[in-house]
Amino acid sequence: SPQGVLTSGIELATLISSIGAEVTEIVINQNVTVSNDTVVPSTLSINVINGAIITVANTKTLTINGCITANPNQIFNCIGTGAVVIEPKAVEAIYTEWFYSGTGDYGPAITLACAAFRPANAGGRIRFTKSRTIQSSVNMTALSSVIFEGLGSGVTGATTLTGEYDGVIFDCTKSYALKFRDFTVTGSTSTPPKVFWLFARGVVDSDSGYHVFDCVDTGYHSRCSVAVVYSYSAELCTYLNCNWYNWIPTARVYVNTWWVNGKFWWKPI
Repeated sequence: SPQGVLTSGIELATLISSIGAEVTEIVINQNVTVSNDTVVPSTLSINVINGAIITVANTKTLTINGCITANPNQIFNCIGTGAVVIEPKAVEAIYTEWFYSGTGDYGPAITLACAAFRPANAGGRIRFTKSRTIQSSVNMTALSSVIFEGLGSGVTGATTLTGEYDGVIFDCTKSYALKFRDFTVTGSTSTPPKVFWLFARGVVDSDSGYHVFDCVDTGYHSRCSVAVVYSYSAELCTYLNCNWYNWIPTARVYVNTWWVNGKFWWKPI
């Protein structure tokens, strides 16, 4: 198929319109702006290179239905409530680094990566590739079957996420069947979080539950003042190959807590 190479600061919608329905790859090698709601059709693939940034204006949404390829560095700059929505089948994983400027609070970048999955029950992967500090609550609510993964835990080069916020770091209210794997969490000494993960049901029992932690460590100590995992009437969490230092997950009420085949199961009511 033909290939279009972006060499100027053209509006992305203008470029898409000029291509039409032709099956094409757009190579974005310059900064571009999305000034209005814009849809990239499934016939177009996007390859972002050379540190180019796609800036989405306040209140506008960039919807990407075609494949997108980029290194795990910032490629999106969402102004205000500007947002990016990515078809889950169009990417192997959404990188949180795509939404991060490289300085300051990492929380908004993770929230934007979570919001990129629409519909929220479509599944997919969100990948952490660098150790960062989170200084605000991350909105992971109402997601389903999403895998959050790092580059490893408890080894040299492992991904470590440090909570530096006096509250809930990962708010997973009404989420279902989330999986967290291959990274380490810890709390800062200056402003430790109250809770790293909060699980809570919605209106019906099926709104939340059956989450899995696989190879997730807490560093030497989580430093959370309440609990690393706090469940408010969530269904079930499973822990595989995790190193928990000086704490156990807590909940309002415990029932049916046991070890099975190396798994720590617990089901609060």
